[in-house]
Order: sequence, then C-alpha cells, then structure tokens
Amino acid sequence: MSATQTVGSEYRVTKRSYALLVVAAAILMLSVFATPPVPPTGSGGVSASRESEEALTESSPRLDTAAGGLIINAHHYNLCSNVCDYARASSLNLALYLFEADGGWSLSLNEACFSDVMNLVERSGRITGYHFAVTKVNVPGCGTYGNAVLTIGNKVWGAEYQYAGQRLSNGNVVVNNCYVSSSTECRKMVCAKYDVFGIVTQACSTHLEPNNDDLATLQANDYTWVGTSWAGGNFRILAGDFNITPDRLHPVYRDAYRDGIYGNTFNARTGLREKIDYIFVQAGPYIPPKAAFCPTDRSDHCYTSTKVYF
Repeated sequence: MSATQTVGSEYRVTKRSYALLVVAAAILMLSVFATPPVPPTGSGGVSASRESEEALTESSPRLDTAAGGLIINAHHYNLCSNVCDYARASSLNLALYLFEADGGWSLSLNEACFSDVMNLVERSGRITGYHFAVTKVNVPGCGTYGNAVLTIGNKVWGAEYQYAGQRLSNGNVVVNNCYVSSSTECRKMVCAKYDVFGIVTQACSTHLEPNNDDLATLQANDYTWVGTSWAGGNFRILAGDFNITPDRLHPVYRDAYRDGIYGNTFNARTGLREKIDYIFVQAGPYIPPKAAFCPTDRSDHCYTSTKVYF
C-alpha cells in the first residue's frame, strides 16, 4: 500500500511540475509576441521593398563592431558635377543612398557644387556637419564649387589648406598663386574633426592636379604632412581624387596608412582605366579593402568606401 501511495505521490508531483512548466512556457511565449521587435540602431529602416535611391533616415550614429573592436566607416565620391551635369542628380542620389545604407561616418566629396553639399545635408537623416573648401566660383550650372567633408556625430573643428604648388590656366606652375575666381580650379585640401561615441576622428578630402603628375605628387606629399600635423593624435582619414596612380605616391602612404579601396576607380563611364581615387586610413588591424562601385550612368568616378578597426 505504501508503495502504491509513494508511486501515486511521485506521479502527482511530476504531473504538477509538468503543468507549471507548461504555464511558464505559455507566459514566456506571450511576452515575446506581445513585445514588438526593436530594429538595430543604425538600420536606417531599409527593407526589401525599399531598395531605391531615396533618402534614408536615421536618428543616431551606427555603431559597427567586430571582434569587440569599433569600426570606422569612411566614404568618398568625386561627383563630377561640372562635367557630368546630366548625371548630377542620380550621382547625388547614389551617394546619399550608399552612405546612409552602409552607416557611413564621413563622406569626402570632390568636384561638388556647394548646393550638392546642402542637398545631401538636408535630405540625410544622419549627416550633422560639413566643411566645404571653395576651389572655384561662377561655375556654369553650379555656382560655388569645391571639395567637402560631411560627417555624422558632433563636428568639433574644420579647416582648409591651399597647396603651395599650383598650375595656372596657361600651364605654368607657380607657388601659391591661385584664385577661386580664375578659370582653373585651385587645388586644396579640407579636413573636419568629428566626435562619435567619444572618439574624435579627422576626415580629409582633396582633389589634386590632373594635368601634371609631378605637381600632383608634390601636392599629395603636402596632403599627408598637413593632415598629420592637424590630426594632433586623432585617428585620421585621407580621401580624395589624387589624379595619380599608386606608383607616384610617397612611401609614407604605404608605411603609415592602409589603402582602403580595391581595384580601379576611373573612368567608370567609359571603361575602368586606372586607380586615382583613394581612402587612406591610419594603419591598424587588417580589414580587407573594398571594391569600388562603378555604375556607368553617373559620375566618371566610382563610388568608394572602406571600414577600419579603431
């Protein structure tokens, strides 16, 4: 009898435990389905039904991490706004879409109208600051024209520098004798420092001499020297259309930086011929370079971006 009671007691206990487990599981399931899923920060609201080149919105910077390290995301695009005017709107849409969707931190722009910069700032949900360097004025269909750096986070500083060596419209190379009112684009660099998650990064952009390789090489030398001195120990990014191939660059670009772009970047509209656009990032843990994106109906330059561990 006692054995029967013992068996019955164990059965009742087991049955009661099973019932409690069922109730607990039901409560857990209700709590899961009653709470709507929270999209990850920086998703930008992109969905399969919204694969278009329209402005994306995002309320806060994207925090990309891998293996516990913070990833800085830099972008660069030569818009070709003065020559490729017919493709200007679609180039701007492409820049905005890729920068937003990829969670970019900084965007370097060359051959940009000032109105292009304002177009991106006003349509973006993430760009909070910019620094624009005027390299030419009264450009037909454009007005004020130059290079820019657009950033997320809090912009804390910005500056521009005109290279000592300049090529005038008559082909002569002179020292620091270029005026934005002339018919020839003044060659400058522009940098902006911005704070994201408490990390101050310096992003720079430049557009170097296209018709004199020796002069472009000298300007590229100035770019890294000035950019490094301005950085003051902050993480630095040097992007731009250098108009020279890698073999013309000073060894410092190989030793102190990592080239974040894989493959050729120009001429996207007529068939890729050479690599002249770069995003050099301060050397750090290895991240493979990214191939450029080269649609044939936009700028004659490819859209480029890269990521690097901080």
